[in-house]
Amino acid sequence: MTKLRTWLSLEITKVSRSSASPTKTVPKQPTFYLSSTVSNVKKACAKPTFSDTVKIEPEFPDPNSYYPAGTEIAFTCKEGFANGAGETILGSESCSAAVTDYPQHKCYQCTVSSVPAENKASFIESTLIPTAKATYQCDAGYSFENPMNERNVKEIGCLLSSGADAPILEDDVGSLQKCRKDCPLIAPDGHGLILTFNSEVTTIMSVPDGERYKLSCDDEDNKRLSFGQENLVKCDKDDGVLQTITVKGCHAPCRVDTLTEKYDVEYKPKLGDQYRIMGADVEYVPLDTPLKLSSCKNGQVFLNSDVTIKELTCSETHYDFEDGLFKDLIQCYDVCELPSQSNMKEHFVFDKVLNDDGIAGYGEDRVTKGNLLPNTEVQFKCATTGETVEGTKGDIFVATCGTNGDSIVLKKCYPSCQVADLPNPNMNTLVKSHTDNDATKVAMGEHVDISCSSDGYAMAYDVSQSKLDQYAECTLKDDKAAELVLAGKATGKDWCLAVPTVSGNEGQMSTGSLTFSASVNLPADRDTTASFAIESVVVKDSNGVVICTISSPDPSTHSFDCDHTILVQSGWQHVLKNGFTLSAKTIKYKDRELITLTEVPIVGFFGGPPTLVAGDATFTVVGAKMVSVVFKTTLATEVAAFTNAGSYDPLYTINVAEKDGADKKTIAAQSIDALVATTSYDWSGILEPLKEYQVKISSSTTHGPAETCLHSLKLVTLRPPSSRIRPLHLLPVP
Repeated sequence: MTKLRTWLSLEITKVSRSSASPTKTVPKQPTFYLSSTVSNVKKACAKPTFSDTVKIEPEFPDPNSYYPAGTEIAFTCKEGFANGAGETILGSESCSAAVTDYPQHKCYQCTVSSVPAENKASFIESTLIPTAKATYQCDAGYSFENPMNERNVKEIGCLLSSGADAPILEDDVGSLQKCRKDCPLIAPDGHGLILTFNSEVTTIMSVPDGERYKLSCDDEDNKRLSFGQENLVKCDKDDGVLQTITVKGCHAPCRVDTLTEKYDVEYKPKLGDQYRIMGADVEYVPLDTPLKLSSCKNGQVFLNSDVTIKELTCSETHYDFEDGLFKDLIQCYDVCELPSQSNMKEHFVFDKVLNDDGIAGYGEDRVTKGNLLPNTEVQFKCATTGETVEGTKGDIFVATCGTNGDSIVLKKCYPSCQVADLPNPNMNTLVKSHTDNDATKVAMGEHVDISCSSDGYAMAYDVSQSKLDQYAECTLKDDKAAELVLAGKATGKDWCLAVPTVSGNEGQMSTGSLTFSASVNLPADRDTTASFAIESVVVKDSNGVVICTISSPDPSTHSFDCDHTILVQSGWQHVLKNGFTLSAKTIKYKDRELITLTEVPIVGFFGGPPTLVAGDATFTVVGAKMVSVVFKTTLATEVAAFTNAGSYDPLYTINVAEKDGADKKTIAAQSIDALVATTSYDWSGILEPLKEYQVKISSSTTHGPAETCLHSLKLVTLRPPSSRIRPLHLLPVP
């Protein structure tokens, strides 16, 4: 039988026993034989026997395969295994036919047991090689029962003892520390705190039970703990329940050295402390530090009314951290001086303190000799009876100490002018002090005005005005007496005229066919003396057309009729349906110039619709049953010519009545189209033989009726209902 021979070239990695890392060489290619040829090969190596935690190189792909004797076989640990020294490369052996077992090459692995749930901890690794360390770690928010030695993490080694068959963990799982819950630590985002526990910086946001954290800030950032935030926080229990610890973050402090330059400042160094004077050595205070401005420096003072804003804090409310300055601070003021005592007593005598800004006890000596705090008000009176303080209505002067340290400026007392010395131009034109309408006298150099008595009047010189300022001035006459002298503003029309107004009867302005009525109104309290008798008031429409003239109105009457009838001429329909806008245009007083008024347009004056005439409608009766009506063929078109939908809509009402008797029937108001659309009526229930009736067609709009009856008909039934048809005679109503 023919022998088959198979060749296989392999690259062999030669491992130096003195090195932990293999060195790759280029060995001579071993020859691989199948078992079918082994009888022809001397001293061949069969697949060796070794631990199942070990792998070799080269491999023996077939259990019955062989390599030539002397072939180098490398031994390494499988993934996750190592020898007792923690090495994974075990070395190499030259194979021989005599040696087939290599028990000296072994690899080991520690398997981590599960941790009891009550430990509140776990191992990060499930297996590890000898000499490696397993990480035993508390759950998040937990620490070891004795955290000062090891906080929440312990490393446990995997060891292979001499002569042992397998490695074990240094500590048995059952003996490991249990973990206890921490106090949660809550800080704002970006808090910047440096947390220190057991002299080591930590980032764990919880504090072990019964232990403390030290809090600090980075000095290089010039950040500090906020006011009230202690640098030590402890995990405590309340009724056996762990408490959550909430802390403030690091923050930029407030600079106070610029504050102490202007104010005497007090502050609280710590929470619970009393206010104390801030020394010159204090340059910064932490966020939220309470501050109090106790007084101003350099001789200045506060206003007592500002006392509520003397307390502030190092916070964004009172401090601009970008600019590094406090804001909205209470103002400091200089005290103000009064004029010299002699100058004051020359004109005034002290009366009383009106407002001392909360400081009581001011007397005349303090007022006249000393300085006053800002906002102090002192009342003085003119020393000479009958004199008036300039710019006021009487002899009182109130001196107010300002806030800029200036001396109070005294006003002067002068002889007074009596307002009543200058007569009113008329009963609707009043002389008054320029500064006080109620003053009965004015001081030297002061003025009086003339003004209209109410809104119903206007100045004749300019109807858009109701007042003439500085009409007269108080001056000295012969350096002795005071007198009101006209101030050069006389116009010849220095008096108030009555302003006429136009109005209409609400919804009832139409008074007849093509006719409307307005009212012209004059103030009831107008001057009706002969000197101010009104000759005429003219009312015009928006086109300047005279609507009416009220001539010589009765002084005892205050409202006058203004009637107008639209002329039937070209375009009258357009005028009727669009209505009128009226205003009082002019007024004329006796022996005075005609005065043009300011227009106050009043809209919505409409005349009534035209009266229907003979021929517009013809009624015919058949016995006493049916009444037929024939309307003029162009009637609807003619009415449409003066109809304006929505603002001027003529309506027509039909009324049937016995002659000189009671009404029998009324057909409600309807449009012209509806009126002419009905050509017969069944009035058999109301017409009786041999009686006379009147049929009235009345027209109206929403602005009022036209006339009582625009068209009348007389109906006479000559025979009983079985009589032949007879026409109705149309007779105008007298």
